[in-house]
Amino acid sequence: MSFDVVADPDFVKLVSLASGIVEKSTGVILGEKQFSMVSSRLQSRMLKLGLQQLRDYLAYLKSNLQSETEALVGLLTTHHTYFFRESVHFDYLVKSFLPQWIQAAKNSNQKKLKVLSAACSRGHEVYSLAMLLDYHICKKHPDLDYEIVGTDVDSESVEVAKNAVYTYKEVSQAPGIYLNDSCSRGTGEIQNYVKIKKHIRDKCQFFTFNLVTENISKFNNKKFDLLFCRNVFIYFKPHDVEAITEKLNQLLVPKGLFFIGIAESLSGLKTNFNSLGPSVFIDKKYSESEHEASNKKETALEKTSVAKKVETPKEVKPIRVLCVDDSPSILALLKKILSKNEGFEVAATASNGREAIDLIKREKFDIITLDIHMPVMDGVEFLKQTQNQNRPPVIMLSSVNRENADLAISSLQLGAVDYIEKPSLSNLTESADEIKTKIKTCLLLNTKPVVSDLDKNFKRNFVIQNPASKSRWVFVTIRDSKKIIHLAKQQKDSDPAMVFVLDSNEAVGNALIGKVCADENLKIEKGSDNLEVGKIYFYLLDNAKSIFEKQDINSVCAFLSFGNSRKLEAILNTHSKLYIVLDDLGPNSKDIFKQWQHQALYSLPITSFYSISEEILSEKTEAQRAS
Repeated sequence: MSFDVVADPDFVKLVSLASGIVEKSTGVILGEKQFSMVSSRLQSRMLKLGLQQLRDYLAYLKSNLQSETEALVGLLTTHHTYFFRESVHFDYLVKSFLPQWIQAAKNSNQKKLKVLSAACSRGHEVYSLAMLLDYHICKKHPDLDYEIVGTDVDSESVEVAKNAVYTYKEVSQAPGIYLNDSCSRGTGEIQNYVKIKKHIRDKCQFFTFNLVTENISKFNNKKFDLLFCRNVFIYFKPHDVEAITEKLNQLLVPKGLFFIGIAESLSGLKTNFNSLGPSVFIDKKYSESEHEASNKKETALEKTSVAKKVETPKEVKPIRVLCVDDSPSILALLKKILSKNEGFEVAATASNGREAIDLIKREKFDIITLDIHMPVMDGVEFLKQTQNQNRPPVIMLSSVNRENADLAISSLQLGAVDYIEKPSLSNLTESADEIKTKIKTCLLLNTKPVVSDLDKNFKRNFVIQNPASKSRWVFVTIRDSKKIIHLAKQQKDSDPAMVFVLDSNEAVGNALIGKVCADENLKIEKGSDNLEVGKIYFYLLDNAKSIFEKQDINSVCAFLSFGNSRKLEAILNTHSKLYIVLDDLGPNSKDIFKQWQHQALYSLPITSFYSISEEILSEKTEAQRAS
């Protein structure tokens, strides 16, 4: 079932109706920017209900208004979130708030920190806070404690949060020092997932709460020291934001802190809050009274004729980062992520481990981000050669799956303090938070290298089953002889066939492959109707399409190393299980391969292709890989 939502006025009306129902129920505004999302999710909803016609769904909606309203709220309210989202707030808690609260708690009868996470979606924010507080409060100060209440308008999201089961990829976004004692691998039906440990879950409770329509009496007079209501106000009208902030302020203890999303603002709104920090607020009456007390104190000092000592705030030095990676795109992204206004400085870059060793001999860095696959010297070899030296802390930043026992785990065993899978343009915000959080946590807590029990339980080797039914296709130009040599030398007898495809004439192609084989003692076969395991083949692009179509291929990984080509597009469109990897030619890669960008799994340098394609070809289905 599919509708041309632009051309079908009845479907446009349905989108408007559904959006109106959600807005009336929750206050969440779904406008033109959300039109595509609403329309696609409505089609999915109709498909799930087995309803083909719009009139059938409208009839169903009318006769099941209450239950379908709840379904639409769950379907159309935003649930995108992740662990340790917006790292600046967690940094603020650790450096500014918790030391003061812990000291005050020890001198009072209030030994428990109480936190409310409103609009918490599926619990990622709650358990991020719980991991952090468990480490900084319970482990270091056993006489102190915390509790967190999480609420959301969507009952299904609340049930997910209560269940506390997430994918390994999700929880691995958390800094390793918080992760190890907070999560464990599931058993039975959830053995491929991670469960938040009981001592964490017991301190967290969840229930549904509508920020717009419900009364705070639902909280039974409970007051909170910290209140998080992040990344939800952007979906409300200004007068609703004012009403919600007034309501939530009543749930705060005196001098309690209120957090909103970094991209949100209370500026220009009628609220009772003053800003304390980045999207951190306190009730005006407390901030103003403290300001008045400070002024009175200064006046008293002046009357005693004691000269006031004016201290110039010390300039906070940015964290100096050495980024080691042979991907120009990744280095460009890191320079954007680790900017000076975020408290970082990419002080130097290196394209391989050898260059990095030379740099750390000459300059001082606070931390290193390190890729695994690089020419000359890879990341693992760098760790081996610097293991007993006084090197800066190392965080792995690699396209290799964290579960990879041979590479990812070994890098942690060799002294890397944490591990991050490389960012891409599609998950840049999420990856940026993870990178910044893990760097700051590592330096602030002086994190030591450790392979967590969770990493040990999830580690696995990637084995390509039935290699005869799979293959690697590498599209090259006459300038790519080094790429051909690099990949051909990695080919094993048990590997799926590797096929090089050249867009050129036969004489040029034969000359190129002939020289590569002669100089490097490689065996690359010219043309064959059947691809055999362990062998390497060469085809001209004009002949490749028919060969490609003949193969009984379950999974194909195509590595694209040159620009747009209608001939190449014709080949790519013949196969339904084509897993594309783009050659990283720098920040402009996305423009060169624009028509395939939505299909691409990765954009990475050739040094990573063999390992990444091994992971792809070892998976049975795309759904498995996505999970």
